[in-house]
Amino acid sequence: MNYLIILLISLCFSTSGLAQIEWNVTSDSSLYTPEDYVMDKNGNLFLSVKGNDLIFHCNVFDVPLKFEKLPKVLNRYFFPDRHVCNLFLDFADTLIALTASGPYRYLGDQFLLDTMGRMDTNYIPSWSYSMKYNLKGDLFGSFLDVIFQYKDKWKNDRNNVVFNPGRLIYNYFPFDEENNFALIGDNDGRNLSVVRYNTGSLEVKEIFTSNAVSNWRDVFVTKDGHIFAGSFLGLLHSYNEGKNLENVLIDTALGNTPVRHVYQSKSGDAILVQLTSGFFCSYDLGKTWLKLHLFSQKFPQDPLFVWEKMDFIDTAHAVLLITDDCYKIRTFLLTPEQGEWKQLNPPTFKMNTFHLIKNKKQRMFVQNDLCDWIYSDDDGNQFKVVLKNGQPVRELGLDSQDQLYCFYPEKTDAQALYWSKNDGQDWDTNHIFPGKVLGFYPFRDGSLMLLTQTPNNNRSIPYYVYYSTNHGQSWELQNNRFSPPNEVYQLLKSPDGSIYAFLSGTRTVMISQDLGKTWHADRRFEKISSLGPMVFDEQGYFIFGGTVEGVYGIYRTTNLMQFEHITQNGPTDVQALYSPVGGVIVATFARSGVYITYDYGLNWINITSNLEFDISNRGYKINSIFVDDQGRIFLARLYDGIYRTNSMAVSVDDPKLSQFEAFSFGPNPTLFGINIQLNESVMIHNPTLVLSNALGQIILRKKVVATSDAMDLNQIPKGIYYLSLTTEKGAIRTEKIIKL
Repeated sequence: MNYLIILLISLCFSTSGLAQIEWNVTSDSSLYTPEDYVMDKNGNLFLSVKGNDLIFHCNVFDVPLKFEKLPKVLNRYFFPDRHVCNLFLDFADTLIALTASGPYRYLGDQFLLDTMGRMDTNYIPSWSYSMKYNLKGDLFGSFLDVIFQYKDKWKNDRNNVVFNPGRLIYNYFPFDEENNFALIGDNDGRNLSVVRYNTGSLEVKEIFTSNAVSNWRDVFVTKDGHIFAGSFLGLLHSYNEGKNLENVLIDTALGNTPVRHVYQSKSGDAILVQLTSGFFCSYDLGKTWLKLHLFSQKFPQDPLFVWEKMDFIDTAHAVLLITDDCYKIRTFLLTPEQGEWKQLNPPTFKMNTFHLIKNKKQRMFVQNDLCDWIYSDDDGNQFKVVLKNGQPVRELGLDSQDQLYCFYPEKTDAQALYWSKNDGQDWDTNHIFPGKVLGFYPFRDGSLMLLTQTPNNNRSIPYYVYYSTNHGQSWELQNNRFSPPNEVYQLLKSPDGSIYAFLSGTRTVMISQDLGKTWHADRRFEKISSLGPMVFDEQGYFIFGGTVEGVYGIYRTTNLMQFEHITQNGPTDVQALYSPVGGVIVATFARSGVYITYDYGLNWINITSNLEFDISNRGYKINSIFVDDQGRIFLARLYDGIYRTNSMAVSVDDPKLSQFEAFSFGPNPTLFGINIQLNESVMIHNPTLVLSNALGQIILRKKVVATSDAMDLNQIPKGIYYLSLTTEKGAIRTEKIIKL
């Protein structure tokens, strides 16, 4: 690995030196995350992008498809992890953006707050199915337990309740005063019933009930009172106020077969169903059926996908929104020109990636939206999904020998750990464990640790702890009853061999000093009231962003008892940090951008340069930061893509000394003193030996003038001490010494 130091033109950090750093955004736009969509009966489609104040418009009948970016909904500071924008069409098919600050109406060239009537101070954005117009243009809303009418526009008011069934309302279909229908049921989605209610007299009548309906989304009611419900018995059709019930025969070759999904066209004149044999459509209330070839072409099939909604205009144009097994929203479009379902991608690059890593061949791996792992061989210009047996990899790790590991805690093979020695092209089984694999942790020194769920235990803890010293060739069970008070979200190993388990939802940190065999709470961490990004660097320092004694910033410590605040001369609102080598830290800050220090915070250099960081417009949260061997910095920003610098932003110098080659010493333990042998290449960096006690207090400091030296320890008491070799570039190595 190359020794990385900051590229400086002069010691005073002149602006001419900083001008050499340029940022570029990666260009792959195929992995954006949608928020919501609406489509009218004329094919006008509006799509909002998750984590961004962006809405796009196109018409699905256009060839080729043309996207138009609409104006911003409102000109205000945007929090990408908090603000959402759901979409709604009013009675005249005018677009309304539902935001946390209220509904905004699109007027063709701008969005304006819809202030007609009184605003509800408790306004909450809603999915479109809970707000509906009847045929006269009256607007209704649902609290899931009641349906109310908006008398005073946008004001949620239980004083105007028109339907109160005493059960959960899954969906409703308003048409006029007398003809309105609601689908109600138990909290578990069973025992679904359709009732007819009158918004004037409030009269209620149950007209359909079935225990065969498995999904409330597969039930709809027409304005004439025809009920269609997909079930495991087939397509159920009830009419004449429930007096008539039939099981509609759709595919004569199969007979009555389970119906997966049921939908009604935007104009209300067609019914669409999906069977195991494909999609079928009827324009005469189920009397005759036409098999749809296009609808079956590359349709997104997965038993874990949840169909949130689908709108179809005719037998060849449709839009589908699903939630996948990572709880991520996806949209798909079907047109005759495409000839198949394709994921809908507006012309924007707004990936939301995490966990940037690179192997020695410069292949970059990132996790997209905390779901699928993807890789790029051109620094992020184009990405492909990491696959195993044709399926996306969801949990991925890389060890120091460029071996990839993956596991599937939610699949049937959850006990298996897989590995690949050719960048994920082929996978083999590494090991089958007794319990479900929950976490894989590669350490800087090449060792590996793995946590599994205790066999036959439904809870994620206690854990089995496994350890490997030979790059996954074999695993040794260290502990089968590791029971921390909360789930482990991170394991770090310090240079002295201690392993720290960081737990979610608590300040408690567990420590093991025998490679996972025994664990106990490390009370030293309780001095840290908030803990953010963290790392043990190569010189033994624990570097973290957090709060100590009420002061937030970046700190370093060797003993977790004395903390050096290293952002006293720089910004403190740290979001992410990365330490490629001792003394060098690249960090991002919420309000001021990207900084580098090469002297453990004595000087901080702002390298934000041309990277957009206008905090008056948007929050720029950083998910991950990484520096590769060519000195390029990579930033993964929340719902904003990956940004990278040119090479040498962190420049390449002489090959870095291995920490085990820098110096050797002995004896240890010792009664009187130690003899020290230094590598000759260290001498050009003005080395100094520093001896500290367990509290971090310096006991001895000695300037080194020769490659062979000695340190007399006769006058110090018995105990544990730490010997550090430091240079003008920072600490090289820290070792524990026992004085007998």
